Order: sequence, then C-alpha cells, then structure tokens
Amino acid sequence: MRRSLLALLACLAAVGGSAQSTDRAPFTVEVQSPDGEPLPGASVMLGDRGGAADADGRVTFENVRPGRYPLRVSFIGRPTRELAAVLNAPGPWGLIVEMVDTTTLLYDVVVEGRDLSRSRLVADGFFERQALGGGTILDAEDIAYRSPLHLADLLRGGVLGVRVRDGRFGPVATSWRTGCTMDVYLDGVYSSILTESLDAFPAQGLVAVEVYRGATQIPLRYRRLAGTPGGGRRSGCGVVLAWTELSIAPDSDT
Repeated sequence: MRRSLLALLACLAAVGGSAQSTDRAPFTVEVQSPDGEPLPGASVMLGDRGGAADADGRVTFENVRPGRYPLRVSFIGRPTRELAAVLNAPGPWGLIVEMVDTTTLLYDVVVEGRDLSRSRLVADGFFERQALGGGTILDAEDIAYRSPLHLADLLRGGVLGVRVRDGRFGPVATSWRTGCTMDVYLDGVYSSILTESLDAFPAQGLVAVEVYRGATQIPLRYRRLAGTPGGGRRSGCGVVLAWTELSIAPDSDT
C-alpha cells in the first residue's frame, strides 16, 4: 500500500511539474446578475477567443497562458462590460463577472412605447409575409412545441436549407447550399451579437421567428438595409428575423 501511494504521489508530482513548465491552464468566467443568478447565453470574449455561457453561466477557455488579456462580456438587455484579466501563474483561474440589470429602465420604455412596438411590427409587414407564406415562419405555438433553450436550438435541424454550425463566438445560422452566415435581426434591428452567436438570446423571450434563405427570399426592406450602417452585412445569404414579446400588444393573441 505504501509503495502504491508513493508511486501515485510521484506521478502527480510529474504531472504538476509538466503543467508548471507549460504554464497553460483553464480560465473559467462565470457571468451572473448582481443577485447571483447565472446568465446563460452571455457572450464572453477573451482576447481573440470567444464563447457563450452555458446553463450555469460559465465559459471555460482551455490552455490559456498567464498574462494580461482584454475581457469583454455582453448580454442582451444589460450594458456590456470590458475588463482586463490579469492571469498570474500558476493556474487554473476563475472570475465572476456581474452584469448590471437595466430591466427597470427598459420596462419604462416598453410601457410608454408598447403600441409603437406593435405598429412597427405591423409596418414591417410581418403579418403580410405570414399570410403569403414566404420563407419559413415559426410562431409562438411552434416555439412552445419545440421548447428550445436558445435561438440556435430552434433553428437546429428545424428549418429546411439552414444549418447551424459552430462559429468563432458561438453557433451561427448558415446557408446549407453556400455555407455563408445569415444576418440576424431582433425586433427589426440588426444584431451583430446574435449574428455571431445564436446562443446570445434565450428562446423563452421569442414569439415568432422568420427565416429567409438566399437573396430571392429576403424581404425588400431587409435587402435595402443590408450594407447600410447598422443594417446587416450579407444581403445575398439570407436573414433570420426574431421577434420578442415587446413587438406585440399585451392583449394580442399572436
């Protein structure tokens, strides 16, 4: 027994020495609200590496060297935080990032502008497109039936001609035919965060999703927006239009 214990300690010492020689170790970032609730889907950038927080609000970067790294954490509805992560040897390292909740401010805006949100949805032509059947439209019933956690889960394997694959910062929607990345709009506004990571928004806040594949299917309004400042980038690839409960009236059955 003593011999086995000594052998085990020797092995652990060898492993420890090897780890110290490379100095590489995991770095885990835990994103949470000020009251300690995890924020799954939060986007975390460490230098040129990125990822989306899991169900526990955590993102782990493997094989990180000691040093100073720019850290950027974003979550829809909360101000983006930009920090400097100083990682001193030896690792592993861990960091908790609290995201300030601006729900109160957003709620005040919503209360005053709810009808405007609805009129914007009507003006956008959503219901006309739904009646015409262009593209693929998933309504609230479809979303509830699929019970997705994030927008990526809703699109994965559920929309003909669209493939969800791993991008640089998280899962992205791509054209099955060309492989290009589709632009994502949230309530009619282009979202670079969602375009680069479909996990950046929880599906529970969605009431409808439109998917248009290729230049011929994209609604005219979004073809015109592409290429303008803040209006999207890839007019020929396709678009995903995600609508939240803020875009409908409180008493709407849609």
